[in-house]
Amino acid sequence: MEIPGYRILEEIGSGGFATIYLAEQLSLNRRVAVKLLQPRGKDPERWVERFLREVRIIAALDHPSIVSIYDFGKASNGQPYYTMPLLKHGDLNWLDWRTDEDLVECLAEICDALAHAHEQGIVHRDINPENILLNSQGKPLIADFGIAYSESDTERLTEEGQVIGNARYMSPEQARGEPVDPRADLYSLGIVIFKLLTNRLPFRGKTAVDTLLAQIEEPPPDLPEDCAHWQPLVHRCLAKDPEDRYASARELKEALEELVDPTLKTRTMPIPDEAAAKGKGSWSQWTAGLAVLAMLVGTIWVLWNPSSRNGSTEATGPASEEILLAAMTRPDGDGNIVSLTWTGVRGPIVAIERSRNGRGARYFNAPNNGNHEDRVEQSGWFGYRVCEEDRRRCSDLVTIEF
Repeated sequence: MEIPGYRILEEIGSGGFATIYLAEQLSLNRRVAVKLLQPRGKDPERWVERFLREVRIIAALDHPSIVSIYDFGKASNGQPYYTMPLLKHGDLNWLDWRTDEDLVECLAEICDALAHAHEQGIVHRDINPENILLNSQGKPLIADFGIAYSESDTERLTEEGQVIGNARYMSPEQARGEPVDPRADLYSLGIVIFKLLTNRLPFRGKTAVDTLLAQIEEPPPDLPEDCAHWQPLVHRCLAKDPEDRYASARELKEALEELVDPTLKTRTMPIPDEAAAKGKGSWSQWTAGLAVLAMLVGTIWVLWNPSSRNGSTEATGPASEEILLAAMTRPDGDGNIVSLTWTGVRGPIVAIERSRNGRGARYFNAPNNGNHEDRVEQSGWFGYRVCEEDRRRCSDLVTIEF
């Protein structure tokens, strides 16, 4: 398979109906990401139309927090492709935030992008950390509008009653195969926020069907004590009834900003009780707690782990030793050896995180003896991070290119 004007270097990812390649754009001597359609199933024409619709949607969305399109055409195998910026700094799972303010700044930019899309009549329907990429400044960009819904479409490609999307981040109405509106994206973003705060998902079954049933029926779990001040906001995002969620991405952005700025006016934020969360009762009203929590954010000194991705806090007192990681490489036959050394990890076991091209992060445990060697036989960008065994304290990410 060839694409005129590009030299394909390697595959860097794949999804339900497309493959992503690292390529060199020969005319501009720059590296780009190429998304090539790989239709599956008995109706390839429908996948082609869905892909072309994704291209039209992205081309119509001009926003700094939405991935743009460079080029569009057909490969030598006849399948359509489009090229986009190469974002090699990972997805939202790699967000290195240290305070509530850091996290709110990132989430506010995502809200701005969603608001822009929603105002154009577009619902993403697949908001999850893997579809929010990070640029070199750590800023988020929404990607992958492959299953997005557009009000301007004259033909529905998803039949009513058909479920499509990521079960772990899917709104109850989408899980039931019902029509969705922008509030479905806010539900998905609520799960993203829960995941960033706790490093776990609020709803997870043994199978995709179990997870979908949990999205429909189970109330959201409470947040841990160290991030409980986020609970009213997260629970409102995760309301089973869209009418009980934020009305828009802009309203959610305002609530996020109020969370970290006690000088802003605090609004009433309902938290669903268990019956209401299952769609069987009414909302209870919560009125005063957010104001108190917002003031606490500004007045109580807490020590945040410098590299924690889940926002955990440590007890007040002397700052704990920061986890520091260094990496060196050396050739080894047809591959390379990455030598990792670290300090500041407490306990006998260290969890080492490794990813390739910003995706597919995997953990493996090793003895905490301050060093480890990893053999790499592929090319690309490799990211390493070391954490304590419970992964609540981590080093900064170190990246290496081969």
